[in-house]
Amino acid sequence: MTHHLCAAGIAWCFILWVVPIIKLNSSRSAIAQFQETTHRGDVWLGPLSTCLAASLAITAFLLSQHPVPAEAAKWKFFATACITVAQVSWWEILMIFPLDVSIAAMKENKENFKAPEHNWLEEKSQGELLRSMDSWTKRHAVRATLPMVAGLIALSSKMSGSV
Repeated sequence: MTHHLCAAGIAWCFILWVVPIIKLNSSRSAIAQFQETTHRGDVWLGPLSTCLAASLAITAFLLSQHPVPAEAAKWKFFATACITVAQVSWWEILMIFPLDVSIAAMKENKENFKAPEHNWLEEKSQGELLRSMDSWTKRHAVRATLPMVAGLIALSSKMSGSV
């Protein structure tokens, strides 16, 4: 259950620490930094969420087979936690990934820069980037909170008596 809280902590680091630092940069590299951050999130958090959902589903199934009825009844906590973590996938696809793509596209549009040889973003483009990152941060908060909620649901099974 602590691994759910760890995943949530990593995701919240993006929101509270990494993206605010990237927002201080007004050059082309801010987009590259953001892309690298989201890439690392895809590499680590995506598979981790899948593993968390699978481990919760397996735990729910195995617990439902427990010979002690009071213990077997706790499967519902883990099934609910599994369903909670599973919400991360569609949320990312619908709400976060499109922002990742639009921010990446800014890097390719030469009109976003003061001059072709400069790496500094135009004021309008900088504002658009900051708004996109703010939106990403708000949407990512949902993504970051779901594993934490799942972990707390699973943890609550330890505190319940017979269900």
